[in-house]
Amino acid sequence: VTQRAYAFTQGLAANAIVVQYILRKKPGLTGWPPSDSTAAALYMDWDIGLSGSLNLTRFDSLHSAAATYRVEPNYPFVGMKIISALPPGASLNYHAIRNDGSQGDINTYGGGFDKSGKWRAMTEFFSPAGPSDISMAFGLKNLPLASQDSVEMTVVFALAQGSDLLQQTI
Repeated sequence: VTQRAYAFTQGLAANAIVVQYILRKKPGLTGWPPSDSTAAALYMDWDIGLSGSLNLTRFDSLHSAAATYRVEPNYPFVGMKIISALPPGASLNYHAIRNDGSQGDINTYGGGFDKSGKWRAMTEFFSPAGPSDISMAFGLKNLPLASQDSVEMTVVFALAQGSDLLQQTI
């Protein structure tokens, strides 16, 4: 994986960063060969406020972006959006996680985020989670690494004082 990060200094963009990931096949790889069902996701546990217990995370289908915020006034909103073109056959995946496992899904406490939980987070769409102590995985599934030498996933991360301003910043 090659990673490049970009920051801005003016206007709303000063509240955002762009991170580009280029995933490549490794020559001479032994074991499992690359497949066209590869998944890549970024796991985020924002904990907005003194504790994350009043946080909510959701997928904004109108903007194809993730948003996380505290359900009390005067706290920032954090958002993510994949801004690169989707590789052929790939699709977005977002998985909201209630960290204590009480949504009947992934439990991140006490080592409960095992291989199967990580795979589910990267390949099963689930939204929203909270208000509670939450986390999320956001990325792409069905990446064509067997068919292509490399694939790109470029993400913008943004911070704002509300939902509308967050989308403008993204």
